[in-house]
Amino acid sequence: MTGLPLPPVPEPYHLPFHYGALHNIGVDYLVDLDRARELLAKRHPGLSTARFDGGACVSLNYQLYFAQLSRV
Repeated sequence: MTGLPLPPVPEPYHLPFHYGALHNIGVDYLVDLDRARELLAKRHPGLSTARFDGGACVSLNYQLYFAQLSRV
């Protein structure tokens, strides 16, 4: 596993939790293919670009969650 483990749920709360709200916005835009390759090689060398109409598609996705946990 390459990611960080999730933190423990603090007392007095317990799983399961239920989403109280979800806010999500995504933006996709076309960028220069060579610039995208350069940035990926520097920051994320395991990823590669895909050509879209001569450019590369960059996606920005912001998500914010609110949850309600059980206090049983």
